[in-house]
Amino acid sequence: LSPEHAGARFQLGCILMRRHEYKAAVYEFNELLKSHPNHFESLANLALCYLQTGSLDKAAKCYWQALELVPEDGDILFNLGVIHMQQGYAGEGIKYYQRAVKAAPD
Repeated sequence: LSPEHAGARFQLGCILMRRHEYKAAVYEFNELLKSHPNHFESLANLALCYLQTGSLDKAAKCYWQALELVPEDGDILFNLGVIHMQQGYAGEGIKYYQRAVKAAPD
């Protein structure tokens, strides 16, 4: 009824993620980000969807955008560490893990 409703689109993306329908969720989050490019949660969720589908470069790009909005988010830093480790960049991965521990010591 209202495809431009940002909240509804975000929640639909979240539901699709929970159902492991990552490609459909990617579509919803990308559509939302067209009108709300700085929506942190959408960027983080989109990155996670890309990570789940093996699109590491796209995931990293979204995580870096999210990190610009919230520079010391422990989850984002941790996931960037994961991506770098999976890509064979252990040194960079460790740096992100260290930042994650500093940002969220618990």
